[in-house]
Amino acid sequence: MNIVTRFGGNTVSIQALAELARISETAELYQNMYAFMTALIQRKHAQHQDLEVDERNLFAICVKHIKASLRRSLENISDVESKDNDVDWSEDHYQSYKASIASQFEQFSLECIALIEQCLLSSVQGNADETEVFYLKLLGDMYHGLAQWIVQTAVDNDAYKVSAQQWYQQGLDLAAANLNPTHPTRLALAFNASTFYKVVMKDEVKSATLAKKAFDASIEKLDTLNDCGYKDSTLIMQMLRDSLSGAPDVDVDDDDEKIGLAVGGARDINNFRQCIENNRMPSADSITYNGLLYNYYFDTRKKAKGNNNHTADADDSKKDDGSFLFSPSYCYARVNRLDFLQQMQDGDMHDAYEYYMTLGLNSNLRKKDLQRKRLNLVIILDRSGSMSDVFDGDRTAYYRALGNNDSGSASLYKTKMQVATECVVGVLQHLTPDDRFGLVL
Repeated sequence: MNIVTRFGGNTVSIQALAELARISETAELYQNMYAFMTALIQRKHAQHQDLEVDERNLFAICVKHIKASLRRSLENISDVESKDNDVDWSEDHYQSYKASIASQFEQFSLECIALIEQCLLSSVQGNADETEVFYLKLLGDMYHGLAQWIVQTAVDNDAYKVSAQQWYQQGLDLAAANLNPTHPTRLALAFNASTFYKVVMKDEVKSATLAKKAFDASIEKLDTLNDCGYKDSTLIMQMLRDSLSGAPDVDVDDDDEKIGLAVGGARDINNFRQCIENNRMPSADSITYNGLLYNYYFDTRKKAKGNNNHTADADDSKKDDGSFLFSPSYCYARVNRLDFLQQMQDGDMHDAYEYYMTLGLNSNLRKKDLQRKRLNLVIILDRSGSMSDVFDGDRTAYYRALGNNDSGSASLYKTKMQVATECVVGVLQHLTPDDRFGLVL
């Protein structure tokens, strides 16, 4: 008899199902817990209700434990084969039992995937919130497990890998757009995706890139952590940092715009093309033909790389390893000589190519390095009677001006409250929508 039926089946309330799931968790009977949570999810889906955060976590816990149990069974039985232990087992029985465990793992995973897609993700899809990211992560994790352990057929295994990559990427994109870099769900998603690329896809560069990008972004926003998620976030950040130990060096900032300068041909190629598209003849001096090259190839923002061809006694301090504040860079290209130039220069056809070069100065400074962090600013403004007075240095001249009834001179001296008000207004003009500001009077 099904465990849910034993406790009343369709007549048991949603609250009772959640309570029975918690009791099952305490008893470590995770199959029963999964049965109660499946009934709860299906009941809520039929009533067009979303899961509460506590209910969502209960579901994730039972799925995690059941998967872990089946995975350990697969690991243990596979270890016997890999270690070539001398056991008195029938090979047919051994392989059949191993396939049976793998089939249980696959069947359970696919059942969970169907439940998540049909009853959970479908009701929150398009909300672009933490719950949607959570379910996308859960789907990526399910296919991650299938890709890692279900390898009977290459076709199924490749399909599972592709699905894991798709769900993880959807989650990463959504999290990057809508969740704070220190949010535990975003960090956990990045960590699991990084592990997938390392263990399953054998792509250590991709794995390290994901982990480093998530870790660096969370460090920059460390001041946004709240007390509620601090423990979870810092724990996952530590796991991300540990995963980078021994990983290949990666640079996740290559796409970040650096501050520098470059010189090359004319840059008005877009205006030139717009004239052609609108059937207007551009003027002869609107573009230089070498300026066309700039639009395609010139790039002086690349980080300068060190020159490894140095002798043992070279001055290492003068090596440019890309970390210098300023480093020169250059780029060159070879193009076919333009047809109209060949016709104009008939006697000079010994070289059919033309060569162009741009020079640049890379500062190795990124724009984000010069951007201040988000402010949490509180100003306490005293409103006592002394604030209506001027500052001590202006006091004598201020009252002298009043005594002479020279209102023009008196107006030159501002009270403390006037100065404070101007300062607050000046600060407000520099705040951004991401800043937090409070004024205590």
